Amino acid sequence: MFKINNNLIGSDNPTYIIAEISANHNQNIDIALELIRVAKESGANAIKVQTYQRDTISQQPNQAHQSIFRITNGPHYGQTLYNLYLKSYTPYEWHRILKEETNKMGMDFLASPFNIEDVDFLESLDIDMYIISPCKMNDHKLLQRVARTYKPITLSSGIISKEELIKSVSLLRRYTQEPLCMLKCTGGYLTPLNESNLVTLQDMKKNFAIQAIGLSDHTLMIEVPMAAISLGANVIEKHITLTRESNENTVHNFSLTPSEFKQMVKSIRIVEQSMGIVKYEPSHITKVNLKPYNKDLDYFNKKNINYSALL
Repeated sequence: MFKINNNLIGSDNPTYIIAEISANHNQNIDIALELIRVAKESGANAIKVQTYQRDTISQQPNQAHQSIFRITNGPHYGQTLYNLYLKSYTPYEWHRILKEETNKMGMDFLASPFNIEDVDFLESLDIDMYIISPCKMNDHKLLQRVARTYKPITLSSGIISKEELIKSVSLLRRYTQEPLCMLKCTGGYLTPLNESNLVTLQDMKKNFAIQAIGLSDHTLMIEVPMAAISLGANVIEKHITLTRESNENTVHNFSLTPSEFKQMVKSIRIVEQSMGIVKYEPSHITKVNLKPYNKDLDYFNKKNINYSALL
């Protein structure tokens, strides 16, 4: 268990729910701010952004190599990754504004950096927790830099092997004793239900020295996070969008709308109440319901009547 601002994360605490904005702002800061507001109204505990500069995550290919770097299928057929990232990245200059709005609304501000310069920048903002993207889990230089921020860290599985995960966790533990959380993630957008493999959560809890486990879900189903809760998940991360009708990027396609996100949170809170404790003895309601029958049994017992013979 660990604490971020006013949120306790881990066993016996309410599920920590992260709303990821990602590229769903469509390069419009007003949309980004509106997403923060609707995430709060929908019950999220935290906002997550992806932090990278458009020229560090990809490069514009020259004319001779354009065809090699073009996307060959899907809604962005014919575009290069560089041009797609131009539409998807969250500008550095937005981050402070988004963090201030997030914290003003009582939520935590989290970010996924993609290189060391991104971490340096995020440290200037004093963000609340780092989330390592699945594709950066083998970037040991990045992990070392994040560890030395001495902030809580959430790790995303789904791309590297279990053995590589163990190495990454060991590396982090050489540099920090701050809390670690691990998310089960599937790099499919959308994720087929039969590839969610939620039972991995139980293996994570058993085999890794971490303070919390959770799910980064890329299905459109709210039932999947609920199943994860029943398997011990303490954290749920889901993308949020104002509408899936936008064709600005592919992230909208697997993001929940505000009403869907709100229903997910409501359902998670219901599941939490039903989890309860380990208990074999009669519950309070059982005792209440049995009370009239117990009186009858007491009467028969006192009169030494064989009540089974009366049936």
